[in-house]
Amino acid sequence: MAECLICEEERDDLDGDICADCHADAAAETAEELRAAGIDPTDPPVVIVAEIARRIGI
Repeated sequence: MAECLICEEERDDLDGDICADCHADAAAETAEELRAAGIDPTDPPVVIVAEIARRIGI
């Protein structure tokens, strides 16, 4: 068992340093933020990154 970096609970379901519950919550928040910005979160990651880069002028 190890401690989750977000909720600080001792868990045995860590994905890296974050428990499954916190990982799912973070993924849902990220998807909401992408939708709010007009980006489809179901697009492949390379498409999402390219769109973000285009918008910030990289």
